[in-house]
Amino acid sequence: MEFIVNDHGHIIFSPEGDGILAQRYTDNAVDLRASGYGDLNFFMARAMRGVFVVNKVHIGDDAYCMASAPIPSMGWTLVSVIEQSVIAEPVNDLVTMTENVNDTT
Repeated sequence: MEFIVNDHGHIIFSPEGDGILAQRYTDNAVDLRASGYGDLNFFMARAMRGVFVVNKVHIGDDAYCMASAPIPSMGWTLVSVIEQSVIAEPVNDLVTMTENVNDTT
């Protein structure tokens, strides 16, 4: 999932329908640098300085890997998000396969 943040820290595009990563109209928009989620605040503060950032970010009980890329011509930031469990799944599968091989030898 990707979303775009403007120079005020507000999400201006997101496929999410609800939650902190959903797009909101300006009156209800949340500055993600002050979202109430420490990891997200830190990530967005760095990302909005126009640098590429990759970090693990916790939002509530969920963990995500987030990567940012500046859009300098607009002053916006593109953020790509993937659940940590999706990234870890192939590694977990490999560990399970290795354990199964070790059990049969």
